[in-house]
Amino acid sequence: MPYTMTAEGIARARARCTPRRDAFLDFLERTIMADTPDLGFHAKEGWYFKRLEDGQVEVKHMSGKFTVCRAVFDKDTWASIVASVSSLGEDGSTFRRAEALHGGFGLSEAMEVSDA
Repeated sequence: MPYTMTAEGIARARARCTPRRDAFLDFLERTIMADTPDLGFHAKEGWYFKRLEDGQVEVKHMSGKFTVCRAVFDKDTWASIVASVSSLGEDGSTFRRAEALHGGFGLSEAMEVSDA
């Protein structure tokens, strides 16, 4: 059975690494994740975001190959999240723009969405 190491284990080992060992841990981490199915966009530190076929968005926090937590947001909730963290905050206009972007419209089309 192959040996696997968790992300926390890699981080602990990395904290006491020499440059040569650090290169080995980079290789080990790539090897561990190589046979992991498509997790989507990796933001950082094990947080992954993936658009599902029906427009929902799956958010996962991974530690190595293990899912620590998982949430699935419907497309309207996701548009609300995106609008609420935008610099303008969430209102009807920013929600509809986020909804348009998520729905497959380009940025220029989404920016043309009116408040009507």
